[in-house]
Amino acid sequence: MYPIRATLGGWLIGLALMALAPHVAAAPAGSGLESTPPPRTWSGSPGMRLFGGGLQDTVSWDEAGPSVLTAMADGGYALAASLPGPGGRQARIARHDPQGLPVWTQILAGPFDLQVQALGSLPDGGLLLAGNLGPARPGFLMALDAAGETLWSRTLPLDEAHPGSTDHLLGLATGTSGLGLAVGQTRRADGTQVGLLAAVPAEGAPGWRLAVTEARSVQTLIRDGDGWLVAGASAAPAQAAWLARVDAMGRIDWQRTYGPAGGGGVTALARLADGAVLLAGHPAEGGEVWLRRVDGRGEILAEQQPRLGGDSLPPVRSLLGLALAEDGGYWLGGETRDGDAWLARLNPAGETLWVRHYGGEGADRFTALLPRPGGVLAAGLSASGPGPGAPGLWLATLDAQGDPGVSPPLSDRAARILALVRQGLGPESGLAAGGELEVREAADGTLKFWLPFARLDGTSDDAEGQALELGTLALRASPPETGTGPWRFQVEVPASLWLPGDGVGDAARLTLARRDLALELDPDSGLTTAIDLQLAGVELRLDPPDRLAGLYQSLGIGAATPPAGAEASALASLGLGEFTLAVRLTPDATGRWGGSLRLRLADLAGRDAQGQELGHLGGWRLEADYADMDLDTLDALSGRLEALQLHEPVQLLEEVGALVEAYLRASGQARGEWLLTDLAMPLEGVGDYLRLGEFGLAGSVAPPLGQPLARDLRLQYHLKGLDLMAEGSQVAQEEARVEIGIERLALANLVEAVLFALQNPAAGPAALPEWLPRILVGLEVTLATTGFRATLPEEPPLAIAGLKLHLALKGLDSPLPLLAFVYAQEGVSGLESVLPPWAPRTVNLDLALSGLPLAELLAVSLAEAPDPLAALALLGTRPIQLDIKDLKVALPAGGLWLRGQALTQVPARPQALPEGSLTANIELRNLDALARLMDEAADPAERENLAALVAFLRLVGVERPDAEGGQLLTFALEANSRGEVVVNGKDLTPLLNNAASPGGGMSR
Repeated sequence: MYPIRATLGGWLIGLALMALAPHVAAAPAGSGLESTPPPRTWSGSPGMRLFGGGLQDTVSWDEAGPSVLTAMADGGYALAASLPGPGGRQARIARHDPQGLPVWTQILAGPFDLQVQALGSLPDGGLLLAGNLGPARPGFLMALDAAGETLWSRTLPLDEAHPGSTDHLLGLATGTSGLGLAVGQTRRADGTQVGLLAAVPAEGAPGWRLAVTEARSVQTLIRDGDGWLVAGASAAPAQAAWLARVDAMGRIDWQRTYGPAGGGGVTALARLADGAVLLAGHPAEGGEVWLRRVDGRGEILAEQQPRLGGDSLPPVRSLLGLALAEDGGYWLGGETRDGDAWLARLNPAGETLWVRHYGGEGADRFTALLPRPGGVLAAGLSASGPGPGAPGLWLATLDAQGDPGVSPPLSDRAARILALVRQGLGPESGLAAGGELEVREAADGTLKFWLPFARLDGTSDDAEGQALELGTLALRASPPETGTGPWRFQVEVPASLWLPGDGVGDAARLTLARRDLALELDPDSGLTTAIDLQLAGVELRLDPPDRLAGLYQSLGIGAATPPAGAEASALASLGLGEFTLAVRLTPDATGRWGGSLRLRLADLAGRDAQGQELGHLGGWRLEADYADMDLDTLDALSGRLEALQLHEPVQLLEEVGALVEAYLRASGQARGEWLLTDLAMPLEGVGDYLRLGEFGLAGSVAPPLGQPLARDLRLQYHLKGLDLMAEGSQVAQEEARVEIGIERLALANLVEAVLFALQNPAAGPAALPEWLPRILVGLEVTLATTGFRATLPEEPPLAIAGLKLHLALKGLDSPLPLLAFVYAQEGVSGLESVLPPWAPRTVNLDLALSGLPLAELLAVSLAEAPDPLAALALLGTRPIQLDIKDLKVALPAGGLWLRGQALTQVPARPQALPEGSLTANIELRNLDALARLMDEAADPAERENLAALVAFLRLVGVERPDAEGGQLLTFALEANSRGEVVVNGKDLTPLLNNAASPGGGMSR
């Protein structure tokens, strides 16, 4: 994008010089003009605009092609030129409305030169282009529709009598009948140069081709009834002016040659109001311009050599543009020998009124002129832009005195919005453009912006080098109805967007049937407070029909055809039924911000080149809500984070800790949900596939009341309807769920703990007991699955009708932490080694922990060589109380219930094991049924012990019926670490001691 500061600075300097230099007064031909060179005029948009740029150093100024202009039927105009790219010259075309504002812009490229030399308008609002494709190649023709899309492209019929010829089309004329004519030059392999005429039928079919041996080159033409007047340089005498009339069938009616050899060919011609024809040119080696007026048969009516400068003015190097003025006079333009553009205004008699030079410090020239009400358009090339030696398309909008147009003044409010828009379109946005931002303010305060040749560059590592060509990006900004508040922007995007393929063709095409994009910008904060995007009928073609397909076919080049079946399943296109995005931001009374994000897409499908569906996604949804955010601080923190330097670990952590604390104070709370539905896609293997009904994530984060540096976090994951076939294995899942909850996670304390560990490496895990309760207060995890089935090769089938695990640990910062555990399973098969038939169906445990050294136990477990005895010894360092509030175990044929309390005491002797006691009430239901089930699954060696255990439980338990009609055994248990056991008031210590002795009855 052309720097606005440089543009305005150059503009102001140019205007100041113009004010100091007097305009050249009207003077008759041959009279002396001002001998002091006039200053060069140089300004910014909209008086002078630069498009593109980047001509490579290997391309000389003389090799750079022209910029060409054509008038459109609606009063607008089109501009085209070519600039080098990776694969050759690229064509850049811009269509403008009658006010000179962009309608659309287009870049065309291929693995060859696409040098546009001529441009014409079609009756339906389209364009016709003609030019060159490089050495030993025919000329090309191309038609675009009113929206800039390619209708057809082709090369000229080959000159079969002279193989190896190179065509250079230089001029083009179109008519209301649809038949056009292209003119130029053919350079044959033996070095001979002859004129070239080629018919251009409306539908793009090949027309007739005529080699004109009497002319060395045909450069320009105009319509003449049902034929054309064509002009250029003659073959003999060499480089003399040549004019001819050719009819619609390609027959030359007459031809004329004017002037001596070396006098120069005709470079421009026009029909005057009285029917005469004006020819213009200059000597072959440059010099003073000559003019000839001829009648309809080419007979000379008058000859002139207008004086375009005094002795000290740079001589003319070329005359390339001619346009008729409103008063019957005409404009002439071209390039001086000093590398400046020049423009002259002549009266109807051909007398010079004034001559002016244009440009900056680089080389500049005008190559085409087009009359406009009250002035003229001058198109050319300029290397006076921001990059040294980087010419771009140059378009000057000049008034009757040759002064560049100026931007209409903007109100203060509009200027403020313009500054915000420029800031938003900066490098961070990923947007780039081949021209300056245009802006206009309407009477009602509405602003309209245009960004020509816009491109969205890839910002991720995967997208390096990729860019999406947007064409012309237009924005309409409407002020708030109340006079204060956010502005509403409506963004206009073309229906077709292109992804270039390494600069040598089209890699992909994105089409949008519906594209509504609006956003709101708050001028006070500079924030985008709302975004509304709706897209429908979206298709991304990865193998698009190339816009230059006709040229590829004519030249016999293109992508290599892959072997049969090699790419049969390759992704060729992506279709999207609907996409919506809605974002809202609103401030609260304290100036902190909250808002929401809603993103949805539906019916995403991939297809191969034959149109077969490769995969489908029914829907995707992302929703998020935010509150209590200090956006100014968060923005400043992002800058501090980007500027963060890599230091030694301690210093780096200190800086990170400060950033984390500041971030926590500036951020508030958020919750969100991510949901994917109806996914179906084949996998690489034959018959392999993946189907998924639903996959979702939901989460929330919020600071606890009065604790801004801590966060409560919750994360939920769920999956429904999974069906996977891969490599002979099949997995199905009806539903699965994972929930994680974290209470009062203190990130700042976590960073501080890591910093402490670095500064005190000898502390090691021993420091964990102090830090753990300051970092985390509670943790809760739930896992659940239903309807899981897996079939693996050479493995028994696995099926889980239902399984649930839940663990909750709370109050780590209190003297009485709570632990809860829930386990439930139903219908598990294929895991008999892990879950035998008598395994519990459900387990519910609810504990209150007092004095349990959880952090110390965790520290011991994290040691390099964990010592179980060290963990056991920890239990004796302080009194511990475990309140078993509830323990329920549901078994397939019975159940267990327990409630009680376990205590440990500090041992009297150092290094001794802790002393403990247990008091509990236990109920065991349906013992006989459970025993029979365990007996069926037990080994023969275990059955005798099982029978003895059942007999012992019956002996010590109190039996009574339960409410459900089953058998119930109850136990009142009192036990301690000294081996004393009392059950239901009976002291079992002697019995158990005897059973544990060698030869005891229950030793087995």
